[in-house]
Amino acid sequence: MPPRTRRRPRAVAGKIAVGLLFLSAAGCSPGILPRTADTVPEGEIGGGAHLILWAFGTGRVERPDGSAFRESTGGSDFPPDAGILAPMLGVTEYNLRYGVTRWAEVGVQAGSQRLGGELRFAVLDEDVRDSFSMALGGGFYYSAIGDGPWGRAGVDISTRLGSVAPLLNVYVSHGATYHSARVDLPGDDDCPEEGYPGLECGVLYGSSSLETRLSVAVGLAWALGEEAALSFGAVPHVVLHATRPEPGGGGPEIVHHDAGLHLVFGVQTPGW
Repeated sequence: MPPRTRRRPRAVAGKIAVGLLFLSAAGCSPGILPRTADTVPEGEIGGGAHLILWAFGTGRVERPDGSAFRESTGGSDFPPDAGILAPMLGVTEYNLRYGVTRWAEVGVQAGSQRLGGELRFAVLDEDVRDSFSMALGGGFYYSAIGDGPWGRAGVDISTRLGSVAPLLNVYVSHGATYHSARVDLPGDDDCPEEGYPGLECGVLYGSSSLETRLSVAVGLAWALGEEAALSFGAVPHVVLHATRPEPGGGGPEIVHHDAGLHLVFGVQTPGW
């Protein structure tokens, strides 16, 4: 088939991406973000930005004596020495993509928790009259939060119903990660001092490990014309395997993360 030669203005997508930056707030990063299976046309540049609206996780905090209790592990998963800018930037993910051929694209993705590159190959494409679009993707990254390598591989599927496209993304990731849990201890000694409004009471425990995770994104995308599309999705995940976590802050307690859920809003360009 001849290469696509569509040209799309980027003004709408750029404005939306800037808006996402100013909406940033504390949160943790999912292993995959909701996106359609559309790849960038040959010789063109695309991109996207995603904002994590809400994050939840569940796991266990293990005491030094071996006893454990269940606790939320889906908060701001940043090491204590990460600094104030890390939570502000970590809820947003940005990517740039380039169409190398009709069926393949390369991309880079950046955020305060992850930086790296990805290859994606279109298997089915609605632009050539397939009934739905499917793309296989894989990437290798540096995990800032885990201070080590991190990678993922999976499949993107979407189908256009006019200006709306249901989407499904299924990925397995493996690599260095860090999880935290804020535990409210008896008394007021673990409450933040004045000058830190909005912080919860509790001691923030954290642990580092190598984690294998299955992530599934289910959502919808809305085309804003050929220049861009908005997306919204729920991204649940479950930890398939993790090495023995090592204490990483707050004390000798060990945090075991089991599963979680993210709600994500984003913009991608091109649209359709």
